Parts: sequence; structure tokens; C-alpha cells
Amino acid sequence: MIRSIRSFLLFNLFLSVTLVSVLTVIGNLFLEHRGFQTHLDSQLTLAAHTIRAFIVPNTSATQIKRIQDRMNHIPQYMHSLNFEYDEEIDDLNLLLKSIQFQVWGDRGKLLLHSFAAPQVSLAKMNTGFHNIWHHEHSWRLFVLNLPEQDLHIVVLQRDNFRAELERQITEDSIAIMLITYPFLALLIWIIVGRGLASIRATAQAIKRRAPNKLTQIRNTNVPKELLPLIDELNCLFSRLSEAFAREQRFASNAAHELRTPLAALQTQAQVAMESKDIEHMQAALTKVLKSIERSTHVVQQLLTLSRLVPEASLDELTSIDLKQLASEMIIELLSSADKKNISLSLISPEKIPKILGNKTALLILLRNLIDNALRYSPDGSEVSIEIIPQEQTLTLSVIDNGPGISEQLRQRVFERFFRVLGTQTEGSGLGLNIVKQIVDLHKGTIELLTPQKHPGLEIKITLWHNLNSAQLND
Repeated sequence: MIRSIRSFLLFNLFLSVTLVSVLTVIGNLFLEHRGFQTHLDSQLTLAAHTIRAFIVPNTSATQIKRIQDRMNHIPQYMHSLNFEYDEEIDDLNLLLKSIQFQVWGDRGKLLLHSFAAPQVSLAKMNTGFHNIWHHEHSWRLFVLNLPEQDLHIVVLQRDNFRAELERQITEDSIAIMLITYPFLALLIWIIVGRGLASIRATAQAIKRRAPNKLTQIRNTNVPKELLPLIDELNCLFSRLSEAFAREQRFASNAAHELRTPLAALQTQAQVAMESKDIEHMQAALTKVLKSIERSTHVVQQLLTLSRLVPEASLDELTSIDLKQLASEMIIELLSSADKKNISLSLISPEKIPKILGNKTALLILLRNLIDNALRYSPDGSEVSIEIIPQEQTLTLSVIDNGPGISEQLRQRVFERFFRVLGTQTEGSGLGLNIVKQIVDLHKGTIELLTPQKHPGLEIKITLWHNLNSAQLND
């Protein structure tokens, strides 16, 4: 578990830099050793060919002797130029560490050599690189044989000088790494701190918020890595704001809708208590029961409405046979239809495609549609439920013989608590609003039409039977 992003970043960055630095040093010691040796060998080769360019076949012995004398006096030249060197290392050691050479003539005669060149015959070796041991030192040499000129050029260098030079370069690399490491660590500390400053600023902004402040968090001047988090927080604040608003609407709606039936209930209860006539008391109690029934219906509708919000998503999705669901609801509401002598009929093919949806929500939809049709249809009439399958959709129609709704008001009846003026039937004005929300959650459509064969109202709902759960909750 990562307890601190800062500690995680600092530890892993320091560890990574250390590992990379160590690998770099190892690379200098081992991986680049061959390349370094090749570079030094190329210097030997270059020196051999340079010497060849200065020596011509007709050079006299006097000239060669003069050149050799000048080379023998190189230490004196160095002292005369005030050459600076370490007190523990003299000029001879410096010369021994540099590139040395020998030039051999015909019959193995040494013609020319550098001051610190080893006094050993090296003229019988083949052209190319060789390693020799002389005077307790290992030497790396390059031989260039020129048979057409009767010359043999040997250029050599002590191996310990090569190793010392390579070691010095490695030590310099380690020293530079150790010197720059604290500065690098400081830069990492500052960069990580600056990078995490936006997280601290966002956390402080949220911490300073009042409990009831659910406005959007500004996402300006915020790193793009924090944008998904801020966007999700803003979505959460929006949902919380909607939830609080829904609770407030529920409280105000409940207070608004229950005020009248509760007042009537209290009045009729007082009349029943004060009445001495049995018939008057029964009449008052009957009105009390009606007020209780209306209050119960309003409470049920309000509770249903509070759960169905536009931003909600469907859960517990199952494959549903809409015909079977409609049959169950017709059986449940038969008693209400019998009270008004209304016949309920279901018209549907024997087999229809199943739809994906929430069974509870679709039962509420059918209950509200059929219950509204029964309420507004006159006694002795008929309410029919038709299910028509099509290629990709199912059409559910509930047709009644009631007064219908004018075309000017067919969109307004989906508003909360809206009721058509002049309606004598009791209701809360929430039924069609609930139906509309359930249809929207199932990605369907709803239309209010006039039946073709008689007056009344036809509520036509179209649902898709080929949608999956991801499309429904999208």
C-alpha cells in the first residue's frame, strides 16, 4: 500500500538515479574497456605511420645520429622549459609512460629510438600488435615492417600506463557523480514538491468548503493527471446537489399534497366523534376512509417519484416478457375494474420478443397506466392493453374511453402535479410523470393519441427489445 505519493516518488527516483549511476560506472569499467584499448592501439598505429612519413631511404647516418642526439637531450629541454610536474613523479617516469618507438635497419641495426624506449631487439616480429614482458613491465607494441626500405618500426607503450589512464578516467567519473549527486537529489526534491503542490492545493480547496457548498471545483491551471479526479468530484457534487434538491422537493411535495387530505381527515374525524347520529357518524367515517385512501395513494406516488430521477440508472436488469407482466397487473387490478363494471382486455400475439429492463419499474409503469385508465373511464366501458411486436421494438398501448386530453395539454400532463382543469376524478398529478421517467430510463418513447374507434385516450409506449445493459445505463 502506498501511504505517501511524495515518499514513493522520492525513494524510487533516488534509487533509480543511484542504480543508473552505478551501471554507468560499471559500463566505464567493463563495457567500454575494449573500446578504450582500441583507441590507444589506434594511437600506436598512427605514431608508427607518422614516423614512417619522416624517415626517407636516403637519410644519412650523420643525420640519423644528429636526430638521436637531440632526442637524448629531451629531459634537458623539459627542465629548461620549466615543465611542471608532481614532486613524486620525475621526468623520466613521465617519458616512460608516453609512447616509445624504435627504428631498426637492415641486419638488425638500431637506427633510431626514443629516449625511454626499452633496450631490447624487437625487429624480428611480424607486422601487427604484440605483447611483451621486459624489466618487470608488460608492454603493448605495434610493429610496422617495411621490407622495400629495409626498415622496421616498433611503437610501444607500457600497459600499466594504459590501466592507470583508464582508472583515472573512471575515478574522475565517480568523483563527478559523487559531487553532482547531492545537487541532483535537491533538484528531485524540489521538482517532486512542485509537482505535488497542485494536489495539496486541491485538497485544501476541498477542505475549506462548507458542508452545503456543492459547486463545481475549478479545473483551470490544474495538471492533466488531476483532471479525471476533479471531473469525478464535480460529478459527485452534482449528484449530491441533485439528491439534496430531490429531498427538498420531496418534503415540499409531501407537505403540499398531504395538507388537504390530512385536514379533511381531521375534520371528518372530529365530525364522527361529535356526531350522535349513527348514520352521520358512518358517513363521516366513510369520508375518513376515502381521505386515508387518497393520502396513501399520494404517499406511494411521492415515494416512487423520489426514487425515479432523470440521472438514475437501471439496476437488477432482467429479461422480461412484457405480455406476462401486463397479465399479472391486469389480474391485480381486476377488483378496481369490477367496482366500475369496466372490462379489461389484453391484445397480444402468443409469443413476443423479451426486453431487457427492471421488472419493478415496468410494473409501476403498467400500474399507473391501467389505474389511470380505470379512474378516467366511465362505468360499464372498456380498457384495452395492446402489445404489438415489430422488428426492433415493442409497442405497448393502453386505450380507455375517458374524456381524453386535448392536444394543447398533452405535453403538460407529464409535469409534476399538473392536472387538467375540470377533472372530477381524484389524483395526485404524478402518475404520468412517473411513467415518463420510467420510459426515459428504458430509452423508450411515449405518445398521447386519440383512439381511432371511439373517444378517449391512447397512451402509446415504444420500447427497444435489442438493447443491452450498457446501452440502457449509458
